Amino acid sequence: MQRRNRPFCVGTLAAALAATAIFGQAGLGLLSERKEIAIPGEPSAIAPLPSPDGRYLAFTAEGFKGLKLLDLKSSKVITLSEAPAAGFRPEWSPDGSSIAFRSSTGGERPLLRIVVAHPDGVTETASPLARDLSLPFWSGETILFWTSLEGRPAIKQVGPRLQDGQANQFVAATPDGRLWYQANGAVPEPSSSSGRVFFLPRLSPDGGTFVTECLDGHLYLGRTSGGALQDLGPGSSPSFIRDGGALLFERTKDDGHETTASDIFLMDLETKRTGAVTDTPNRIERRPAMAADGHTLFFDEGG
Repeated sequence: MQRRNRPFCVGTLAAALAATAIFGQAGLGLLSERKEIAIPGEPSAIAPLPSPDGRYLAFTAEGFKGLKLLDLKSSKVITLSEAPAAGFRPEWSPDGSSIAFRSSTGGERPLLRIVVAHPDGVTETASPLARDLSLPFWSGETILFWTSLEGRPAIKQVGPRLQDGQANQFVAATPDGRLWYQANGAVPEPSSSSGRVFFLPRLSPDGGTFVTECLDGHLYLGRTSGGALQDLGPGSSPSFIRDGGALLFERTKDDGHETTASDIFLMDLETKRTGAVTDTPNRIERRPAMAADGHTLFFDEGG
């Protein structure tokens, strides 16, 4: 696999990511520009995640070790954590003032905690150490996460109490691969998995729908109110964009040892039409993240 010294890439889509623009003409969804981003003193960087205000780019190292920020104005690098797994799918607060992540103590039987960090480098622990702990989810200024108690997920929150109208739906995947729903403070209910193993569910911005990865390599769409899951086909690393109206994800190929190919795709969730954002057989584009402008896409390339 070819290695590059500057692994971050940013591309500007040829059109706004409304389904009518993307699928109205052949090729409109493909990247029109591609630019590599140099990060001073960082030989390796993956999983870029832009802040909502466009000021910072969160990133991590191979194996998701640690979490750092790149100030896109000054090019200064700010270290938030060196902990194992801290860089695995962090989440920015809606106003971009904080970023929440799950860190690990490492070792054979690691303990997990939720941490909130700020661009000035200050970090705050938001949960006790636990064996089973979900990734954090922001609802306004409130952080939601779950921890397992006697085999059932217990939903916890940190920050201001949720207000009327705020999204308080939540979905979790327990270590055995079952999905659990909670809506409006009701008792969590397990979903029917039909023998499939699910992991890493992600909520839509309004908290009413979610997308989850599955051990069969497909993505599934569901509602926090319950009901059957819809098979969206092959994919991984999904995220909702355009206020939840579209889904951004990757499709990878591997030889059993390492990723040999990967491209980025976009799906309109109303019509389920899917288009390729990248189509580059000799490049491995992974872990896409859309900026708040709805036009600029960040991803890492080649590891």
